[in-house]
Amino acid sequence: LAQALLSSCFKDSDPNAHGDMWDAVLLTTKNYPQVWIGDAVSAPGAEHKKGKQQPLDRLLEFLRSCCHLAPTVSYPSILALLANLPASVLDAASFQSDFDSALWQGAANAGGSADFKSEGSAGSRAVHQESVALVSAICECFSFLWTRSLKNASQASDNISGNISSSNPADVKDFVAKEASRETDRLWHFYLQNPESAEQMTQPVVKLYCKIENLAAKYDSSLLEKIWAQTSWFAQRRLSGDSVYPIVYLTTQLASLDSTTHRALVLCARKLLVEFCQLAVQSPDSSAAQSLIQVLTQLAPEIVFQEGFSQKFSMRLEGTGSSEEAIDLVLSKAQYLIETTGSAVDAAQSVDAFIASKLSRLDSASESADSIYRSISALLSALPASEATKSSQWNDAARLPSLGRGLLMQMPRLPDSPQEILESSVGAPSSDFVRFLGQALLTHFTSEADLVGQSIADSVFSWMENVFTVLYKVQWVHESVGASTSLASWTSATYEVLNSWTTLARDSVGGPRFVRFWLNRSGNQAHSALGLLFDFAISAPESKAPSADDVVGTLVSKLQPQSKRAWSAIESQIGKLNL
Repeated sequence: LAQALLSSCFKDSDPNAHGDMWDAVLLTTKNYPQVWIGDAVSAPGAEHKKGKQQPLDRLLEFLRSCCHLAPTVSYPSILALLANLPASVLDAASFQSDFDSALWQGAANAGGSADFKSEGSAGSRAVHQESVALVSAICECFSFLWTRSLKNASQASDNISGNISSSNPADVKDFVAKEASRETDRLWHFYLQNPESAEQMTQPVVKLYCKIENLAAKYDSSLLEKIWAQTSWFAQRRLSGDSVYPIVYLTTQLASLDSTTHRALVLCARKLLVEFCQLAVQSPDSSAAQSLIQVLTQLAPEIVFQEGFSQKFSMRLEGTGSSEEAIDLVLSKAQYLIETTGSAVDAAQSVDAFIASKLSRLDSASESADSIYRSISALLSALPASEATKSSQWNDAARLPSLGRGLLMQMPRLPDSPQEILESSVGAPSSDFVRFLGQALLTHFTSEADLVGQSIADSVFSWMENVFTVLYKVQWVHESVGASTSLASWTSATYEVLNSWTTLARDSVGGPRFVRFWLNRSGNQAHSALGLLFDFAISAPESKAPSADDVVGTLVSKLQPQSKRAWSAIESQIGKLNL
């Protein structure tokens, strides 16, 4: 009866019957394991029918068919079957290679089946469930077979063939190492070929590596080293395109294991992540480097930020024109520090270190000053809305001292009078620098924490007021004015000052604070910069466009419209504040 059952059960292609089928197979195998030995089931003296297919052959055919395309029912039972098979079956010379090949052939057959490639969510779910079930079964079975081989060799009690000539422990260890290297390589290929299921397949793969680590500790100290050398080589070779995320994800899962229990494996995984980071810095392919940096920052922030790669990544991103990504990296590090240390001071220091690094390059030829100002402005623009500054830990103790020093040191000397501008004796700052000052003020007035510092904000705003005041006075110079090489640049700088004031006054958060600050500062005096802005804004414009040689008229025609916009925004806030 047992032989009859095993001779026919694996032919059943109805998935609904497979659950009951496996109950019968496992119970029969447990009570009558000898039925798997072949001729041994025949009655004494009876001839074995020539060409009769043995139970093991039927099982392998069943696995090659991907369990008649119903693997999710059958795969979980395979390990229990292996555990009850007779030793003579498991120790047969070709069993392990035949068994491994049957499982992988089943995966290949399932992948090419129309049933698993059908359009829509049902087909996708079938492929996903089949892939996860296959990987789980393979990892469990390999763990069982490798453990059994090493244990038997250690006890030197059973002969283990498997393409080796003796049960010499050294031969067995070498055999298992080669098997494990080959099968983990196959697993990685399958893992990357099914990215939609990669995260769900990760857990059984991680368990397999943990088992390899345990076997190395118990039977063969070099086993993990051999397997990991193959893994590291494969992962780095395939680290591109759509493979980046699943490779980094699986590696980070290994690195996040309990280091007390899995110290060797964690160290291997962390070392590999560091090598990934080095590849991102050194890769000649800018697009590939950018993609890898983003994934590493998302999945392995501990490695990126604690191993000193954040600044290298920022420089690499900026070098490829990915300034926004570089800013995101700086803010991600700040958020990481708040989450891990609970200290906004540490987070602010990391942001300040980026600013200090950028400002230190002002005197070098590696990057233009305006590019540096634009980069810092972009960071300051993103900072108030970032998750880092929204943290309740972020308070007035979190400062950006390098920003303050940079603002004070870089502010150019102001002209003492309109004549100095008209005589071209004082050079004007670039528009990018003035926008940098404006962004610093906006950050000061929109952030809950005093990132810039009140005294720095006062100094910056005083500089802006003086620029506007001097340019305002240029229009009242009565003597004949000829061409001025600096007037145009100072006009552009003043335009950016007015634009900054407009942006500040219009901001829903910073606007009310800014207007209150300026009103208190001006003391309602007509000759203050606020009073002069009001006067300039309401002045009647010339009815005709200025001539080309009318430099003062050109100044007024360019600055007055922006003055009107600035005053309109300020006046609107005054009305809302009932002042």
